[in-house]
Amino acid sequence: MTVLRILSRCWEESRRLAAVLLTGMLLCLAFPAGTLSSPGEGAGRPVSGSEISRDPLGRLPATPLQAHARLEGGEFSWPQADGCTSTPSGQEGIPGEGSTGFAAASVTAGSLRVALPFDTVEGVITHAETGVRVELLRGSSVWSMETTASKTGWFATDFTSIGQDIRSGDRVRVTDLGGGTPVTVDCTLTATLEPGNDRVSGSVAPGNTVDVYIRTPSTYYGDIPPGVAYRRVKAESGSFSTTFSEMDIWAGDVAYVFSTDGAGNAVMEVAGAGGVLVVYPQYDEVMGYHVPGAPVTVKAASASRTVGCSGSGFFDAWFSDFDILPGQKVSAELGTARSITVADVSASADPLTNVVSGKAPPDRELRITINTYRQPVQVRTRSGSDGSFSCDLSGRYAVSGTEVFNVAWYDDDGDCVVYEFQTYSWYLPEGYTGQGFDEWVLIMNPGEDTAQVRVLFQTLVGQVEGPLLLAQPGSRVTVHVNEWAPDHHVSTMVTAMDGGEIMSERAMYMYGTVDGKWGAHDSVGILNPSPVWYLPEGYTGPGFDEWVLIQNPNNVEVDLRVQFLARGGVAKELRRTLGARSRHSIRVNDHLINMEISTKVESLTVVGGETLPVFAERAMYMDTPDGKRGAHDSIGS
Repeated sequence: MTVLRILSRCWEESRRLAAVLLTGMLLCLAFPAGTLSSPGEGAGRPVSGSEISRDPLGRLPATPLQAHARLEGGEFSWPQADGCTSTPSGQEGIPGEGSTGFAAASVTAGSLRVALPFDTVEGVITHAETGVRVELLRGSSVWSMETTASKTGWFATDFTSIGQDIRSGDRVRVTDLGGGTPVTVDCTLTATLEPGNDRVSGSVAPGNTVDVYIRTPSTYYGDIPPGVAYRRVKAESGSFSTTFSEMDIWAGDVAYVFSTDGAGNAVMEVAGAGGVLVVYPQYDEVMGYHVPGAPVTVKAASASRTVGCSGSGFFDAWFSDFDILPGQKVSAELGTARSITVADVSASADPLTNVVSGKAPPDRELRITINTYRQPVQVRTRSGSDGSFSCDLSGRYAVSGTEVFNVAWYDDDGDCVVYEFQTYSWYLPEGYTGQGFDEWVLIMNPGEDTAQVRVLFQTLVGQVEGPLLLAQPGSRVTVHVNEWAPDHHVSTMVTAMDGGEIMSERAMYMYGTVDGKWGAHDSVGILNPSPVWYLPEGYTGPGFDEWVLIQNPNNVEVDLRVQFLARGGVAKELRRTLGARSRHSIRVNDHLINMEISTKVESLTVVGGETLPVFAERAMYMDTPDGKRGAHDSIGS
């Protein structure tokens, strides 16, 4: 069920917007002169959250319009018996293409989905483009609708179109008019969210499996699943109860509850924990939960919006032509008068210490949600009397240097303001600080705000701490790597801890080395993570010394496949395991001699359904019989 369908149930005609795709963003950079912060500095002001920070990886919306499109395009997916999820609600399931939850012969196992808040029934039948009858049964009353299945057999009906709602205790019967036995679903499902007990409980058809996902204000822009917490229970006696001991459930939190019968048919309900205001100032958006179908008027300073609540009670007031700024009061009537005055937040995440820190309004409850749009981890903390906060995520989450996270602060009434942040890193796989090698890492800040930067060095034996820096606006910072990691094969990770605008490069100078290398090479860092890298250049003839350098910034070891491609195809393949936050060096001449070579480097380690990234670079040193002398280098592509 897309959020667009949910929001448009009421007030659709007055608020139709064109869909906007999320786009990537480019850094436009130049090289001014600059200064170096002393090693150990870094307690300066992180980038403010009051405006949208530019995300060079394109993970966060660049404009309020893009954020609103993300919210409208959000969706929930239906659980399967194995804990995976089927095709998102509202999308056609195509048997054989990942939609196993909808595979059916006529109307059989796992084909029906009933959403109580939205009064919809959908599924798949065997006979494509054939009629489907959907009946709502309540006692002796029967309401019937007919529709036609698509080319894939998918169908959907909405009982609000005939003035009916689907209630707990009803039954839904679906008949494939092309033939087959009707299938009936018991729609018994109620759910109550209990903030004081951190519990979700309710009634359900006996023997059903119940899946519960918790959605908090910090994840309103995300899909379900995953939510910030999840439980699966078996309701043997017609009731269920599950406690979320790892978190405190507050007003504004919501439980998405799915009840699945033995055949795989599912019913869904949403349970809230009280109406509160949730403000995202960066996106000029105010949302929350109230009475399903009721109108809500939201005021932000001098502007106001009147919107409707969906079947789940969710409302969204987007101030498309008004900027919500710190100091402005946001208010609405949600059974009682609610209001909150917006105040700014700043935050950064350090991949060395695993700490998220920053400034918020003084003496406020905070929720920090990291990895927001993948597998969110949420922790609770409190700001001090000066507004400062610091939260160590050790044991819960390992900060990688490429995070999306947010900070929500709550007032005394439970209303909250949420600011989103991001970190990103530049990766420099090549580097050596042995005899005769002089390595420099250069960092520039072309922006208008101070950027908080962490430099880490990843070596053959693991990670070495680097400086914590303040890159001043319009300036350059210089790091002499030999002073931080002497006598090491070293890769470098340069992280914008607060999402500030930076760019990084590495310069190498060689003279007086033990084997006579002389010259210099240089490369910009790698910004975009990838599990596969290609290095077309390479030669191991007389006087050529070729090295392939591989960086693993992940918090776990990674299995690698390295293929050397010659004129006739793959000349040799290597398998390697690269330790967490470390570097691996391959001298290609040790494996292939007198050959023109291209190299492919590939990560083989999959975590959470995604192949972990690595970073690769190639360095060449020359002192040939025909007089070539020097060095060159390139990052992979």
